[in-house]
Amino acid sequence: MMLTVPRITLWIQPICETVSGRVIGHEWLTRWEHTESAASLWQWADQHDQIAEVERHILSTLHDWRHEPEAPSGIWFINLHPRGIASRWDPSDDQNSPRFWSHALAPVVWELLEQPGWLSPVVTALAQEASIALDDWGDSVESTTRLVTWPVRWVKLDRVITRQLGQPEFAAWIRWIQHFAFAAPVSWVAEGVETPEEAEAARVARIPFVQGFGIAPPRPYRTIAW
Repeated sequence: MMLTVPRITLWIQPICETVSGRVIGHEWLTRWEHTESAASLWQWADQHDQIAEVERHILSTLHDWRHEPEAPSGIWFINLHPRGIASRWDPSDDQNSPRFWSHALAPVVWELLEQPGWLSPVVTALAQEASIALDDWGDSVESTTRLVTWPVRWVKLDRVITRQLGQPEFAAWIRWIQHFAFAAPVSWVAEGVETPEEAEAARVARIPFVQGFGIAPPRPYRTIAW
């Protein structure tokens, strides 16, 4: 039986420098038609064993868009699912290797969702070809372990963390984590910034980048053709 593939609209949301407001890149967000989040899309894909296929089609579409004159500039931040194409990559297949997609979409940051299922060899392979980010950091019991063991170059603070940055003791804790966790420089992004007060708290806490409705809301870009 042929599946009816859902209509997917890709949205973009800018990621900006906290102090200057300069846009340094965009996160790509998937939306099933008439929904406000990606949750229902990935639930459908999971139920029909289509996670890798949907993810591959999204990446192929982004590949086609990457060098269009009107395409969003800067770094592209793209979420990957642990049971998506990363779980099926064959290093001997150029069209399905971390190198192919990382170079085709460069500059790209692979955002790894805070979900179980990520395997260290897969994470290492991704990090060898492009920067990887911990997405929604602070929203999972595995967050701290991944923070100090994975070769991450970006950390995106969960909204739960961002809205507490205004508390001096909490901001001090974040600075301690930044100092303790890494020997190499890592870029931090405060996600879910919704108010001027939260943006100011991110600045005071020395979080270099911000993202959220209070900075620039996501907007629809195009609907994918199947």
